[in-house]
Amino acid sequence: MGEFFYVVDYESVDSIINVGRISGAVQVHRHMSEHEMRRLEDSGLKVIARVPASAEGAEYIELVRRHNLTPLVHSTGDGLGTADLRFFDDLSDSGIAGGIGVENLRKFLGIGARFVDVSRGSEDAPGVKSQWRIMRLLQLVKEGAGD
Repeated sequence: MGEFFYVVDYESVDSIINVGRISGAVQVHRHMSEHEMRRLEDSGLKVIARVPASAEGAEYIELVRRHNLTPLVHSTGDGLGTADLRFFDDLSDSGIAGGIGVENLRKFLGIGARFVDVSRGSEDAPGVKSQWRIMRLLQLVKEGAGD
């Protein structure tokens, strides 16, 4: 089974670390300072750090990588498009997210990202996961991976 990450956007790094100690891993959905990243790196937690899919994000991702956090390149608008990824040379250590679901997953499978975050893409309504959508997403991933 894969790993589960608790999504946080707390202002306090101490709060992020405390939740991370309970869950084992966190996904931080806010911009962090280098000092905050250093504290998270020193905590020993597994941390996914949201990176905007933009020119600014291309600079920010290098800071995230320097502190051994896992980048998650996320759309800055209504949904991620493959053109949004033009700012990033290598996504092999990164995830991608933002409006990815059954309807558009195929176009993202060949770009070389480490993982795809499909949280809302697995829902029929906000907060309501769909068994059909989850099964279809898994099927698409298996097909895309050649399994």
